[in-house]
Amino acid sequence: MKQQELSVLSNVIAVARRELQDRDDDEIPARMRPVAKRSGGRLVLPLQRSLIKYIRTSETFRESVLERWESEGVDDAVGLGFLKDPESGIDKVSEQAEARNLVALQADLDRAAQSIRTLESQIVESKSRLTDALTQHRDKIAKHDAAAAASRASLDKAVATLNARVERLEVAQDTHDGVVRQLNAEIDDLTDKLDRATARARKKARTDHVRVRQLIAPPSDPFEFAGWLDTVEKQQRSFREPRGNDADAAPHQPPLRVPGGLQPDSREALSAVIDQRPDVVYIDGYNVGAMLTDGIGTAKSRTMVVSIADRLASATRGRVVVVFDAVGMEGRKRMPSPGRAEIRFSLTQIADDEIVEMIRANPSRAVVITSDRELSERCAAEGCATVWSEALVQWAGR
Repeated sequence: MKQQELSVLSNVIAVARRELQDRDDDEIPARMRPVAKRSGGRLVLPLQRSLIKYIRTSETFRESVLERWESEGVDDAVGLGFLKDPESGIDKVSEQAEARNLVALQADLDRAAQSIRTLESQIVESKSRLTDALTQHRDKIAKHDAAAAASRASLDKAVATLNARVERLEVAQDTHDGVVRQLNAEIDDLTDKLDRATARARKKARTDHVRVRQLIAPPSDPFEFAGWLDTVEKQQRSFREPRGNDADAAPHQPPLRVPGGLQPDSREALSAVIDQRPDVVYIDGYNVGAMLTDGIGTAKSRTMVVSIADRLASATRGRVVVVFDAVGMEGRKRMPSPGRAEIRFSLTQIADDEIVEMIRANPSRAVVITSDRELSERCAAEGCATVWSEALVQWAGR
């Protein structure tokens, strides 16, 4: 018998339990004694099934339960029908159990439907909240993008302003450096002229003093007088003006060279070559500039190289030509120098070829300053002395 059917017969089970509990132990069958001992609480399903089975099989016990039922006035038509005729009453019990089961299922369905309606309402509310949240999020993103765009525009404008200011400062710095270089060159030139004029004046004063003193008091001995004349002639030889073709008869000057024992990358090598009074000095501009600054081809690099070239021009009293490589870039062939150095830009060929062509066009006692080994070898083949760029940098920093 199913649990639902036992639930329908709950009144029958309760009356039967009271009937058993009122009997003596010897009147209770052995199989019903566990049921009789359970005086309180609900019987477990196996004992309920045993009790119903005993009612159905024992007509005497069933009649006793029916009499108690009627005496207690229990109102349960299905239970009463089962006690009167268990075989036909069991069908009513099954029907009642099914009906109760249907009622329970319907109640479950109603609760499930209510839960579904509640969930649907919650889903609709959640969708509405999600839509509001998405709208607010999109609004925040749009505001953030607009603020970021405005910040970028403001930053770009500030950067452009700063770049323009930097360019103006660079132009002003170049102009200032040019003026400083020109003033330094003029100071060096005036200092050199003053030193040479002072040296000539002192030498002339000493010579005039000796000449006057010796002319006033010549030796009386014939042999000493002859020696005195030789001395006067030697002293006056350097002051005589050239006559006729004396300049053409001057001895041929030896070629320039770096003295043995000196490294071509040393300051001493460059000083030794300068002392030989070269006619022209060619400087590989960007090769030297690479040793002065990190940026090659910048205005700062060119300014530093030109400044050193101006100082070198004042020291040599000859031509100093700086050649910058400008192949593939817009530029000009020349530009004015605030000092004595000449500045060239090689536009149609590299600076190395430009220097070699200038040497060939004007073969003279020339010096080339570069650390480019190939250019050094080409210039040496043309009879030029070559000194490395390191020597010029060291010389400039003395």
